[in-house]
Amino acid sequence: MSSHAISHNPLGLLRIAAVLGSALLPLAAFAGSLRVGPTRIELAAQRPVAVLEVQNTGDSATLAQLDTFIWTQDGAEDLLEPTADLIATPLVINLAPGETRVVRVGLREPNRAPIERSYRLFVREVAPSFVVQGGLQFALRIGVPVFVLAGATRPGAVSAPAELSWRWVPDIHGCDAVQLVNRSRHYDRVIRAEMLASDGEVLWRSSEPAYVLAGSKRFLSPAVCAPSVKESATLRLTTDSRVVNLPVEAPSLVVDANLH
Repeated sequence: MSSHAISHNPLGLLRIAAVLGSALLPLAAFAGSLRVGPTRIELAAQRPVAVLEVQNTGDSATLAQLDTFIWTQDGAEDLLEPTADLIATPLVINLAPGETRVVRVGLREPNRAPIERSYRLFVREVAPSFVVQGGLQFALRIGVPVFVLAGATRPGAVSAPAELSWRWVPDIHGCDAVQLVNRSRHYDRVIRAEMLASDGEVLWRSSEPAYVLAGSKRFLSPAVCAPSVKESATLRLTTDSRVVNLPVEAPSLVVDANLH
């Protein structure tokens, strides 16, 4: 589970690298003395409210606070901006040892747009409970993705898989980054991405799972460097629901890295 020191941005706009990791797996999530479940929420017009359970698994009382953000992707990184559109109540929870509290999560206004909207809900300890060597204290934080389905989509309905494509984007180090493009109106989650040679040898593998939001782009890390770039023949994407094999074109064919 990802743990982060609490930070404050005076502009109110948090630019956070795509370090989603196990905090975004669709299973129970753990961080220090907190347990949160489920770790992915879907809302819709027919189901405007969901329940999130927050449990203190430690031996001492703890105070947890909930923060809500609009979640977008600009092609390079995740962007989180504080929002009041997503409602979580209560926002502050006192948890006795072993206690579980229920948080209700909903949207202030229904999503009438033709595309899914994405949010992140963070549950964080207000009182730091983890002390590292040297006396520095860190408050633990768990991120929960919240997806608000398009107006005509029923929660739990089987929808078409996201339309994933990709392109090379050169970086300043002489390597090429893999940028995924999701042109559909639903998110997708890539568990693993691999560059394969023509004989099936794995030349490169992504470092962590990654969400690609509806109508958005995002990079996978690390970048692909020589000789793997020239030897790659197939990009294999393993998602929550399927395996997708996409052909590899030579990086020289990428004329405009900012092409939409």
